[in-house]
Amino acid sequence: MPMNKWQLSDQGLIEARRLLDLPWWQDVQELYSSPEPKALTVAQMVEVKYNLDVSIEECLRELDRKGDSVLEYDDFIAASKQVYTTPSESVRGWETAYDAADRIFRCITSSVKKSPDTVFAIISHPMIGGLFHSHINQSEPDYEQDDPKGTARFFVVNFEERRIIQDWNSY
Repeated sequence: MPMNKWQLSDQGLIEARRLLDLPWWQDVQELYSSPEPKALTVAQMVEVKYNLDVSIEECLRELDRKGDSVLEYDDFIAASKQVYTTPSESVRGWETAYDAADRIFRCITSSVKKSPDTVFAIISHPMIGGLFHSHINQSEPDYEQDDPKGTARFFVVNFEERRIIQDWNSY
């Protein structure tokens, strides 16, 4: 199955349900999601539980992996690690880490500009969060911001100040 069609695993569904129980959802006013199935499934669960409309944003998708739609999991992890170690180079024809970080930052900046005083949540992917985290911190992309900490996690950003105010938290 192509990577951009992957569904949440049973563990992913358990983690999504835990996410729904976090207390800060009551403060969220807008919800943005990647269009890919794993993220969209979680966003739709949030939408139903908290009566939030989800805005699907193409720019929050995972790395563009043109021409490389099917990989075994171990090969996918190896290629993902290489994305971080060679951030200005395309791995397997994929979007570079730097290009993806810029895309994500522009996407989120656009959302913030539309509603500057709004608390919003973004449902996306570990690599997207890791690249955004590195971009906000003005640091090199780092695989340690991605999968090694697990997928069930979040961080909080004060976008106006361009700083992370609550670093990665697992739930």
